[in-house]
Amino acid sequence: MKITVRLLALFCIFAILAVNITGCQTKGNISAPTDSGSTAGGTKADGTKTTNTESEDPNVNKPNKNNEFTEYINYRALLPNTYKKLNEDKNLKVVYFGGSVTDGYGASNANSRSWRGLVGSWLKKEFPKATVKNINRALGGAGTYLSAYRMEHEVLPEKPDLIFLEFSINDSYSGATYQESASQFETIIRELKTALPDADIVTVLVTDKNQLETNKEGKLHIQAQAHEDIAKAYNISTIHAGRYLASVAKYDADEWAKYAIDSVHLNDTGYEVYYRIIQEFLKTCLFEIDYSKPYGKFVWVDQVSDTLFDGNRKTLLPSQDLLALSEGLGGTGVTWTNKSSFGNQNVGSAFGQFLFDRVKDVLVIRFNGTEIGAYVMPGVSWQVSVDGSAYKKVDQMPNMPMIFVTGLESGEHTITLRLYGSGSVAVGAIFTRDSSLATKKS
Repeated sequence: MKITVRLLALFCIFAILAVNITGCQTKGNISAPTDSGSTAGGTKADGTKTTNTESEDPNVNKPNKNNEFTEYINYRALLPNTYKKLNEDKNLKVVYFGGSVTDGYGASNANSRSWRGLVGSWLKKEFPKATVKNINRALGGAGTYLSAYRMEHEVLPEKPDLIFLEFSINDSYSGATYQESASQFETIIRELKTALPDADIVTVLVTDKNQLETNKEGKLHIQAQAHEDIAKAYNISTIHAGRYLASVAKYDADEWAKYAIDSVHLNDTGYEVYYRIIQEFLKTCLFEIDYSKPYGKFVWVDQVSDTLFDGNRKTLLPSQDLLALSEGLGGTGVTWTNKSSFGNQNVGSAFGQFLFDRVKDVLVIRFNGTEIGAYVMPGVSWQVSVDGSAYKKVDQMPNMPMIFVTGLESGEHTITLRLYGSGSVAVGAIFTRDSSLATKKS
């Protein structure tokens, strides 16, 4: 009996040790793999079970981390698809999917002096025998909420081989909580990899002047930490470009002004700093790694967030047919124009806007779901009626998109929109979702 008890005790000790070695770190409702990148695997969106053992193999390629960027790059899944496309297929499509910092606002020439432009030029220079197509899908003000809707029309049709994601600073400006930012970012990751399983994904985390003290402590702002934790769970590489810039600026607001035109948008010097660290990551992944040997890969894990940002999510592009339906429901005065549904040129197939010129112009939309919003430039207030109720004033959120109403009962609803005050306003893509149908963590 004593022997049995001792054996049982030894078994428990070894079990505890095993859990400590391969266990997970947690952040709120987020579970992330250990620094080694090991994980027991999970379930893809299509139900396929997966496992990951690459990180346990002592022969896995280990990037040379003995450089000035060691502290700011997390090498996880590398760039096998990008490497193949450049060296074998001789054809690479890169999508830059983010906000105004990815678009290059503040640079003397956004297409050549932003970090996006510099990365695109570097790829072409280093691989002259390959055709490199750089596709800008960045949009000022776009965080994960808006970008989850934009994917269908602006990213997936391009079928990119390499995708850079940069949303965390706009998630901060929109006031997204840690859980919201993590859920929305995880949804983007899962939907991208479901549609484009071979595509390489790189997460770029930027900063602003208000985060200098946080960065000085070696930390990320809340929304960037949410993205970091999700990226870690799926073994996606992250580049802490913002923390690096903060260190270059000596965590000083006056020094920051040498690299930026305002609190977040950079000048050519600042974008050069972001570019240098991203370039180091690319050089390592494309010139130092032997892809004939085991290497870090994307890992499908079971859903991390309590709830995903799906739920019959739909994007309605303004059209003459949709306007006719509005008029049939009592809409009047609103006109339609065939311009970008997201207000700029960085779009795929998303075209169409509704134009409001007077307070008495009325747009009526019937939809199924629990919330509805639209792409509208900030600074506009609206009168909103739901299912014939009295109009209520709704002010624009600090960042896009505009959410007209949320928290409705699941089902069919009719929303009536009028301007609050004078002005001329264009309404782009319209977003609907049923949160009751969102995927819950099992």
